[in-house]
Formats: sequence, C-alpha cells, structure tokens
Amino acid sequence: MSVKSVLLDRFTMEGVAEFSRQFEKEAKIKLVILQGGKARSNDETEYYTSLSLSKGIGIDLYPWVIAGADLKYFSEHEGIFLSVLSRCDVYKNAFTTEEMADHYYRLINFWVNMIAKKKINAIFSLDIPHVPGSFALYLAAKYLKIPHVYLDCALVYNRFLFLGCSFRNRMLLVANEGITSSKFTSAHEQFMSEFSSNSPNLTPKCLSLFYGRKDRAWWRMLAIDLSGILPFSIKALLRGKLQFRSFYTTEQAWKISRRQWDDPRSGFTRVSYFFAKLRERLKVVLSRKRYRKMCRTEEKLGQYIFFAPPSEPEGSSLPVALEARRIYIALRLLTDALPEGVNVVYKEHQVSFDQLLLFVADWKSKFYYEDLAKFGKLIFVREGISSHALIANSIGVATINGTIGLEALAMAKRCITFAPQWYDDLDGIHRIQSVKDVADAVDSMMKKKRPNPQATQVAFSKHFVSLEGFSDDNFTKKDYELICRAIWAAYNDLSKIDDRKWEV
Repeated sequence: MSVKSVLLDRFTMEGVAEFSRQFEKEAKIKLVILQGGKARSNDETEYYTSLSLSKGIGIDLYPWVIAGADLKYFSEHEGIFLSVLSRCDVYKNAFTTEEMADHYYRLINFWVNMIAKKKINAIFSLDIPHVPGSFALYLAAKYLKIPHVYLDCALVYNRFLFLGCSFRNRMLLVANEGITSSKFTSAHEQFMSEFSSNSPNLTPKCLSLFYGRKDRAWWRMLAIDLSGILPFSIKALLRGKLQFRSFYTTEQAWKISRRQWDDPRSGFTRVSYFFAKLRERLKVVLSRKRYRKMCRTEEKLGQYIFFAPPSEPEGSSLPVALEARRIYIALRLLTDALPEGVNVVYKEHQVSFDQLLLFVADWKSKFYYEDLAKFGKLIFVREGISSHALIANSIGVATINGTIGLEALAMAKRCITFAPQWYDDLDGIHRIQSVKDVADAVDSMMKKKRPNPQATQVAFSKHFVSLEGFSDDNFTKKDYELICRAIWAAYNDLSKIDDRKWEV
C-alpha cells in the first residue's frame, strides 16, 4: 500500500501525536490545521492554526488558480459560507457582503493551491467543517475529489459519535445494507426506555460539557473578565512566569471593524473587550426579558406541535443543515399547514440566554420574537419548562436538527425535521422535502398514528465510536486512539462508495 499524504484539520497536538503513532508507516502528515495552540513546522509537516486561516492570514501567498467552471461550482455554495463567516462579525458591520464573498474565494484558492502543492491524498478532521477555513477546505476537497472524513457533531443515543464524508449524504459512511450493530440496537432500546420514563440521567454529553464550563457566580465571572484586561497572564504569573500578551485580543475570533483581519486593530483592545462583554451580558438579560414577556403559561397551551429551535446562532447556520437551516422558513411552513385550533409551541433553546455564550444576541433583531408571532398560531413558553413535559402533552414535535426528534419517538410522538438526521429512517420521522410533506406529517399527528421506531430501521453498523468526551475540550487519550483508528477505517471504505461521496 502506497504511503498517503495527509492533511489533518482541526486536530489538537494530542490528536496529531496519536495519528502519527498509529499510522507512521501508512501516512505522511503534510499539513496540520491546529484547533488550538501555536503553529510550528518541521522538515515534512507544515502547521497552521484554524483561527488564523479562517481570518485569511497568509492565504494570499499563492497564485490565483480558480476561474471559469471552478468559480461557477463554488458560487453555488457561497451563501452557506457567508452564514458561517458572519458569525465572526460581532456587531454585524465589520464586513460588506462583497468582502465576505472575496474572503470565500481567497480561501478556496488557498486550499486548491495547498492540496496540489502538498499532493494531498486524504483529509481527516476531528470536527465537522463549520468554521470558515474548514468549510472552504471541505468544498475544495469535494471539487477536487480528495477523500475527506470528519467526526460528525451529532450525538447518537447520548453515547456515540460517527464518521461522515458528505453533508448531503450524512449517513454514507455508517450505513451497511440493512445490517445493524448490536451495540447500536442495545443503545436504542436503553435510550427509548430511559427517556420515556423521564430518567434524570439523560443529560446529553454536549450539555454536560456546557454546564461543566459554566460558573454561575457573577463575582467569579467578573474576576475572570477583569483579569483579561491585564497585559500579562495571571495563570502564568501564578506558575512563576511573566507572560506578556498583546494589547489587542488577537486570540479571539471576533472582527469588529473594517480593517484587514491581520491588523490587530480589527479586534478588541483588552479594555474594550471587558466593556463589550459587560454590554453583551446586559443585552442577553434584556433579550430574555423580552422573550419572557411574550410567553404563555404552560396550562393554557391547548392542542399543539412542539417546536424546539437550535441554539443560536450556530445551530441554524451549521452547514450540515444545508438549505433547510432557517427557523423563519421552518415555522412559516409549519404554521401554514396547521388546522384551526392547533398551534405551534416554541421554547427557546436552554442555552440561548446563558451568560457564557457571548456575542450572539445580535443574531436576533430586537423584534425577532414579535416577527415570528405575526405568523399566528405560535405560542412562546419559558425556556425553563421541561421539554419532556412539552413533548408528552403535544400531538407531535418539529425541529431543524437535533436530538429532540429522537426524544419525541421515545415518547410515542411523531417528529417533523427540516434537515438531515442520523435517525431519518426511524418510523415516525417526517423529513420535509416539500410543502405537501408538512401537511401529510401534520395529518398523521392529528390522527395520532403511533410510531414504531426500531433500531433495525437504521442501517447504522460501522464507523462510529463510543467516546468518554464529546469534543476536543474533554477527549481522553483513549478517545484519540479510537477516533484515529475509526477515521482510517472509514477512509479505507470510502473508495468502495459510489460518487455520492463527492456531493457537498
């Protein structure tokens, strides 16, 4: 077997070391895009940081090579890239649309050059391509037909993560012609049983990680924010080292001015960052207050479909959702299909008003909820109400993407989804492709057709891993060992799959 030239995207140094250890004879690591840490280089491997590439720093050192048919292909996916990049614009005034589009094509041109220069045979990622640099790499790989395998973000039965290679054909690497893994079958039965009995032990790993990060003591958050003003690191000082930092918060992903992104003045100064966070926290509080003023009590809901939105902003612009990621469109389709006397109950995501998630308030206008309410047939409830109770008292559930659909099935409720899920084939899931699909799904809910979701309905049999952690924030050494083996196994199977693997 020939030695492969590999690009590792959004890997940590621990992950790079483990991959190198396992596949020293099979692969040469030519490029590494680090999730965190400082870029470095050696004789064989070139290192970049994910943040710097997403900012476009250093991407214009290569000749321009895309034109004609290339530009036509990449223009089809420009809109999704603009959504991805606009998350980096704190106050929504640091880019024009033209500047964001230019940024997109510059990144594409960089990757086409680098793939050719390094003769890359395979691309592996520890994360779904959802930041500007990684998403542009994903598109370049599809166009050049370079195998790209990544760890998907979907959490399966609160236990597994799986390997993907195409957003459009999300389950391509895990399905196996009707054969279902015994691990998957037992996990299905356990999840269905525990969730329907309202087990307190079913907090998803992703939320457990989030709650573990939070420190709700306001004075502790204030102390952390104040320490960030200083031009040196407090942690380093406690270790006996004096480590100076830039006057600007260049380690952040945010852009707040129209300056070039490699100009530190395009971001916050440390002092202005402190006050920006205070301002943002106030905006989060006011946003929650406006939302709660529109909420109705749980006892007055009547007959309804429960709609669970994704966490803003990332959930609605995550590329895996493709064209079906917009909450406005999903709710409009849903409310238009409802008969008289039936409403949609909207409960904001449980982390939307948390103080940890900063610089997301501007993703919604001041009148975001009021605008949605104009559809009619839409009822808001407080974010603290139990989803379990809302599902139980509904005629059905609707979501863009997320685990809520699986939770609905566990409680014998049907679910409408507007984006690809790993559980699409389970009985009771209505994947929306047309306006008629919505009407048919609502009709099934009104007639109380009970779903019968069995694990064998999903050919989920290979290339998934049971991990202790959920992301590189808490992956263990054992997690990295399992991930690297799974990625290589998936890559070996990729050659046997038809041309659907090249679809975006």
